[in-house]
Amino acid sequence: MPSFRPPAPSEMVCSNSPSPSGAKRKTREVWEPAAIRSGASTTKKGGPGASSSRSIGSSARLSITTTRRTCRPTATVPKSTMALPPASSAVPSAKRIERGGPEGVGFAPLQAARTTKRRASRFARTSAIFSRFRWKDSRGRGLAVRPLPGHPPYRMVRLRPILAALGAAAAGCTCGADREAPAPEPPLVEVAAVETADVPEIHATIGTVESINTVQVRSRVSGQLVEISFTPGSVVQQGDPLFQLDPRPFEEALAAAEANLAQAQTQARQAGLDARRYAELERRGAVATQQAEQSQAAARAAQAAVRAAQAQVEQARLDLEYTTIRAPVTGRTGELSVRLGDQIQPGSNEPLVTIQVMDPIYVRFEIPADLLPAVRQASAEDDLVVQANPRGQPEAVREGRLDFIDNQVDPATGTVLLKALYENFDESFWPGEPTDVRIPVRMLEGVAVVPTSAVQMGPEGPFVFVVDPEARKVDVRPIRPGPSVEGRTAVLEGLSPGEQVVTAGQLRLQPGMEVRLPEPPP
Repeated sequence: MPSFRPPAPSEMVCSNSPSPSGAKRKTREVWEPAAIRSGASTTKKGGPGASSSRSIGSSARLSITTTRRTCRPTATVPKSTMALPPASSAVPSAKRIERGGPEGVGFAPLQAARTTKRRASRFARTSAIFSRFRWKDSRGRGLAVRPLPGHPPYRMVRLRPILAALGAAAAGCTCGADREAPAPEPPLVEVAAVETADVPEIHATIGTVESINTVQVRSRVSGQLVEISFTPGSVVQQGDPLFQLDPRPFEEALAAAEANLAQAQTQARQAGLDARRYAELERRGAVATQQAEQSQAAARAAQAAVRAAQAQVEQARLDLEYTTIRAPVTGRTGELSVRLGDQIQPGSNEPLVTIQVMDPIYVRFEIPADLLPAVRQASAEDDLVVQANPRGQPEAVREGRLDFIDNQVDPATGTVLLKALYENFDESFWPGEPTDVRIPVRMLEGVAVVPTSAVQMGPEGPFVFVVDPEARKVDVRPIRPGPSVEGRTAVLEGLSPGEQVVTAGQLRLQPGMEVRLPEPPP
């Protein structure tokens, strides 16, 4: 669309014919012509009954009350000069047009007014998110807020229903504010009496499961591995075959040793016969004594050769037997380090497989050196029972006996190594895994005990809620807890036998608060 500049007042000639009676008034906002938008104020007088007022200022906006009249330009305006103010100018928002009486003067063309509305719309779109204007809807009612164009939904939002709803809600919230709230009912708690009992002092620590025997299987002879007779990771019994080496070289060696033995035995028999013959001839005086002695020495040498041949046969048989590698103990096998076809050498640093004895099994742990005298005294009087929990089974407590105390204190940690022996028929303990260990150190006699649920932890340490049975009020009592055994905790300081402590319902309690106690059973 080509740009348009309204003509100057000097170029306009307007007729003074009055508008029809009853014509609606209309307030129209138009751009001031560029020739008079310099900041001066001008008043134009028309014919009879016509009036026009302009407020020329920095806003560059003109409010005109006009009647229906015919305006025409007195000169032709070139298209090159028909231009609106630049886009950077401050563009005011459009106003609602009011139609007035028969008097009035106006000169803004309709096209300029439409262009002004579009400019004003774009300016308002860059303003705040919501701009407040006085608007009248199509029926002329109400004060409304018009959302920014381009923010859906583009509709009129009425304020009066919203304000009425908010007022009703506020009135409902304050309704009954002057009423007094009923007093809260004292909380219901459960209590238990403080008792006395003998409680063992338990030292808890972390131990490590350890096999009592770990065997590294190696070959005693060299040869090619031709068979693996077990599944890695399975349990094997003592004497079960594990590996088989090629036996043919050893079978041949055994046959050669047996042949040497037979030859030695034949020579020994012949040497024995010669020795007996020379001995008889010497007795008769037919041969010299020296010859008889030589024959006897030869017979003894032949016997020695027989024994050497027999030893060679035994060694060949052992080598042949060693080609079948068997399990030396009953246990669970580990990972293989060889494969079929490997050449096996005796004395290799890496074992063929490792076997762990699983039942019985050790749990090794450490205790501080200052507890060692009490542990030694307890173990000397009787078998010291040590409890341990298999990993992942907190409720499965196993009892074993103390089996080993190291002969020295570790100077780096100040602890002593101990080992306890446990039955492990179901393989609950697994070598290398950590486990919780509890070892009794000494017996605490006649100490106060409370349910473990009564002991709470606060910023200043452990405490319990003590109930006054007459006033039925609670008080906070700091304590020094001892060992816990079977759901009961020893209290070394802070409580006396017979006092009542809260065991359930402590969450809502405060010092000095009144509480309700359960009714005694009938």
